Amino acid sequence: MASKLPKHLRQRANTPRPVAAQAAGGFFDEAFLNSYKPFLWIFLAGFFLYARTGFFNFSYLDDQELIINAFNFISHPSNILNFFKEDVFHTASGGAYYRPLLTISFMTDALWGGTNPGAYHFTNVLLHALAACLLFRTLAKLNFNRAQSFFYTLFFTVHPVLTQAVAWIPGRNDSLLTIFALLSFISFLSFLEERKRTQLAAHLLFLLLALFTKENAVCLCALCLFFLVFIDKKAPAAGRGGPLFAGWAAVVSIWFFARSAVLKTAIANSGFNVVGALIDNSPAVFSYIGKIFFPFNLGTLPVLKDLPLSYGLVAAGLTGYLLYVSRTKRANYIVFGVLWFLLFLLPSFIQSTFSIPNFSEHRIYLPLIGFIFLLLEADIPGLLRLSGRAAAALGAGVLLLLSLLTFSYCGSFSDKISFWKKAVESSPSHAFSYNNLGSMYYLDGVAPGRTDAERLLDLANAEKFWKSAVSINPLERRVNCNLGLLYMNRGELNKAQEYFLKEIAFNPDYDIVHFNSGILYYQAGYFGKAAESWEKTLKLNPNYATAYLNLAYLHYQRNEEGKAKVYIQEMLRRGFAVPPGILSRISAN
Repeated sequence: MASKLPKHLRQRANTPRPVAAQAAGGFFDEAFLNSYKPFLWIFLAGFFLYARTGFFNFSYLDDQELIINAFNFISHPSNILNFFKEDVFHTASGGAYYRPLLTISFMTDALWGGTNPGAYHFTNVLLHALAACLLFRTLAKLNFNRAQSFFYTLFFTVHPVLTQAVAWIPGRNDSLLTIFALLSFISFLSFLEERKRTQLAAHLLFLLLALFTKENAVCLCALCLFFLVFIDKKAPAAGRGGPLFAGWAAVVSIWFFARSAVLKTAIANSGFNVVGALIDNSPAVFSYIGKIFFPFNLGTLPVLKDLPLSYGLVAAGLTGYLLYVSRTKRANYIVFGVLWFLLFLLPSFIQSTFSIPNFSEHRIYLPLIGFIFLLLEADIPGLLRLSGRAAAALGAGVLLLLSLLTFSYCGSFSDKISFWKKAVESSPSHAFSYNNLGSMYYLDGVAPGRTDAERLLDLANAEKFWKSAVSINPLERRVNCNLGLLYMNRGELNKAQEYFLKEIAFNPDYDIVHFNSGILYYQAGYFGKAAESWEKTLKLNPNYATAYLNLAYLHYQRNEEGKAKVYIQEMLRRGFAVPPGILSRISAN
């Protein structure tokens, strides 16, 4: 008796398979394609290509906030429910990014790895390898040619444009999203085939987990609906989709209300202009497409002004041509691939109006799968009329080249200096990157264990890159404060005050510049102004422990012990550490 397959699978199974698309032979099938072996090769390729990232350090782009500064919070499993009550940066005002599953993943690493960056990098590698295996499973579930599915999964695994998602610790948010999205989609396909409640439940559960990982996951509902209506076509969607529609509504509602309770608004905050951002940033689509075909102009923090769009236009035209001349293409799968690519990519273009948007490469992680659907429909080996062995040889060459590029590019994420150097190199018009590279040199310059010569060189580099940032954008946030701090530590107080006042003029809500101004006034003997500056710091950030301590010391020096006690008692109430000498003084009085 013939097995019963859904129509979309019968369509693929009955499509004539070009001779050029056949596998390289029995040995190839036996060694790479049979049974569990594809998954093993895929996992090993991802693991060993990125194994050296286990020795990498933090980049100081978000990872210091998410892990180092938040370690006391994320390292306690008792806080797991609180992860769902705060934005990912634990912002008191609500923040802009609701990603509780990302925080939970950091918690699991913190429990066994502490603040060792290697623990977090190791998890990133495992997540990438798992996501790649799930991609192969998805392609098999859609009944694409097994040999080509294996190649394109390895293409995904070793492609340098995905390096940031693996080698940069916070980039795991996109590999996590991909894992849950693919598990949900696989369960969705299984439900369409077998109609089991457990499969529907798995689909909805993984959808919910994907939503709690990143908001882009909401687009999966639209993609599943398109698949149900235009690809599956077994029966009228309205009759079969009732449980799916109800489940999607319930899951999205749970996520939406939980997210809105934290972020206070449907999108994020007033700094986001959805329509304007999508229009202004839409050319970046071509930059991402270009990096798929020509991954030579990669960067750790690219901005649109520095991205060459010509590569993307060529790549998009080439893809369109390949699809046009393909003999096995299917319009519904082509549209599905385009929608997958765009729907998962475009939400990342909605960025705050308070800063220059960046187009980091980790954001193409899940969208790339949609582009792989398009490449599979194009059937490039068939178009080139390659024999099985020739196709295998060409594919191996492409994968080797991509792997070498990835291995080389990976070093840009090895430490904070390398990361920000690459950011400056790839985005020379972005003042933000210059500012942060200067900050990395400053941190090294004031770190213990440095020789005098090393310290002077680091601080000179810090000054050079901070001044470059100011020359590019005189209103770049925080850079004037950084320069003021540098000059204050050199004893150039007038010069320091000039830069602090510049920062305050256009960034008045920056707590650190008021704190540093207080230190400057204190050193100059203006104690009243120092107190005012530290009071302003606490008004902006009530958890600034050192500001409380400085105010307490100041009032003790002025014999205002009553005022000093108020600040110490507030420190104790908030759980901040208080020096024993001050505690004994309070006890004595």
